[in-house]
Amino acid sequence: MRTHMDAMSFSLDPSASIAEELKRTAAEQIERARAELSDEAEDRHEAVHLARKRFKKIRGLLRLARPGLGEDYAIENARWRDIARELSVIRDATALLETHDALTSHFGDRIEDGILYSTRQRLDERRAEMTDKVTDLDARIEATMKALDAGEKRLDELSFPDDFETVAEGFAKTYKRLDKGYRKAQTAEDSAVFHDWRKRAKYHWVHLKLLRRIWPEPMKARRDEAKALADILGDEHDLAVYRGTLIEEPKLFGKKKVQELLLALLDRRQSELRSAALDIGAKLCAESPDALAARMTSYWEAAVEEAQKPRAHLATSAAEDERAENS
Repeated sequence: MRTHMDAMSFSLDPSASIAEELKRTAAEQIERARAELSDEAEDRHEAVHLARKRFKKIRGLLRLARPGLGEDYAIENARWRDIARELSVIRDATALLETHDALTSHFGDRIEDGILYSTRQRLDERRAEMTDKVTDLDARIEATMKALDAGEKRLDELSFPDDFETVAEGFAKTYKRLDKGYRKAQTAEDSAVFHDWRKRAKYHWVHLKLLRRIWPEPMKARRDEAKALADILGDEHDLAVYRGTLIEEPKLFGKKKVQELLLALLDRRQSELRSAALDIGAKLCAESPDALAARMTSYWEAAVEEAQKPRAHLATSAAEDERAENS
C-alpha cells in the first residue's frame, strides 16, 4: 500500500539542496521502475505500463532542470525516451480495444443493441494476435533493466542546477509551450495539434507534482486541472488513432453501416473532448509564462523561509538548554 510519504517522494523538499532533490527524485523513479519490472508476481503488462509512466516523469524532471543541464539535457532526454519506446509495443496491443469500449460505453443506450458485438470480437482477436506476437517481452525487459543501470550511473554524473531561478526558467519554458498549444488548439482541426498540446499538459503536471510542497492545497488544485486536461487530450488522441485504424482497416470494423455509425460517434465524442479541453485550457493558461514563474518563485522562497523556522527554533531551544545546564 502506498503511503502519503510515498506519494510525496516525487516532489522537491524546499528545506534541502535543489540539485540533490532533483537527483534523489529521479533516482527513486529508476529504483521503483526496476522493482516493478523485476517483480515476477506483478502482471508483466501492468508492470511495463507503470514503468513507462516513471520514465515520463524522469523526462519531465529533466525538462524542469533543462536550463542548467546544457548539452546533457538532449542526451538524457533521448535516453529516457528510447527506454520507454522499447516497451511501447506492449501498450499498443491493448489501446485500440480499450478505446472502442470507452467510446461505446460513453454513448451506451444510444447504440442499437448487438450492432457492435462482432466489431468488438474482431478487435479483441486483433489484440490477442498482437499480444501473442510480442514473444520477446522478457528480452525487452532485460534490455530495459540494463538501460536503467546505465541511466542511473549517468544520473550521478549530471550537474543539476542548485538554484530556483534556473528551475523557474525550466518551468516557464514548459508552461510557455502549454500556452502556445492552447492558442493553436483554439482554431485547430488536426488531432496532431491536440496530441502535442497533451504532451505539454503532461509535463506541466509533472512540474506541479515536483513543486507541490511549496503550497500544497493551491498547488493541488492547479495540478488536478493539468491532470484532467492531459487525460482528456489523451482520450482524444486515442480516438484519433482509432479513427485512423478504421479508415485504414475498414473490414476490421464490419459493415458499412457500422463504420458510418462509428465515424459519427467519433465526430461527436472528439468534439466534446476538445471543447472540454479548451475550457480547462482557458483557466490553466490565464497567466503569462513570466507571471506564473514569478509566482512559483515567490511560493518557493516563502516555503524555504517557512522550512527554516522550525530548525531555527530547535537550534535556539538547544542552545538555551545547554546554557541552563551549564549555569
